[in-house]
Amino acid sequence: MKQLAQLGVEYYLCEITFSRNNIPKDKLRPDEFLKWVPSGVGALGELQAKGYAYIKVG
Repeated sequence: MKQLAQLGVEYYLCEITFSRNNIPKDKLRPDEFLKWVPSGVGALGELQAKGYAYIKVG
């Protein structure tokens, strides 16, 4: 993940998902390339409005 981040890949973590699943944020490594957003769905909508596309893998 870190190598991809160095190439410009951005990683967003949804605060709602962590909260609803009772996962403390401090369980994650404090990597600087991980970005918290209040809502993953909201962030996705904002990015799509800017021209980004969502591609489901798997």
